[in-house]
Amino acid sequence: MAKQMVEYSKKFELPLITFLEKCLPQSGRVLDIRGRHSFYLDIANQFKVFWCLFEDEKIIGTVAVKELDEENCELKSLYLLEEYHGLGHGKAMLEKAVSFAKEVGYHRMYLWC
Repeated sequence: MAKQMVEYSKKFELPLITFLEKCLPQSGRVLDIRGRHSFYLDIANQFKVFWCLFEDEKIIGTVAVKELDEENCELKSLYLLEEYHGLGHGKAMLEKAVSFAKEVGYHRMYLWC
């Protein structure tokens, strides 16, 4: 099946929430879209860029870059459904984010744990 990484659009909001409801519990977390995860309802103002990895019409992964300041950014929302682990999709999403950060001119990318 064809995989495609697409920059986020507001039309993806419901499929993204559906994805997060499935993906976050796979890593022991629960989506709180009205609380701590409410930023997913305002992606355009929260991230420098946010991509969704699609398999046909279904979101199977996400990755984002958040600007901290002119020289620094943060890797955010690197998620991938468990059934797609070990196939290189996570690595491809990470490489896309790092490449974007370099192109934009960031000097450092941080990962918050």
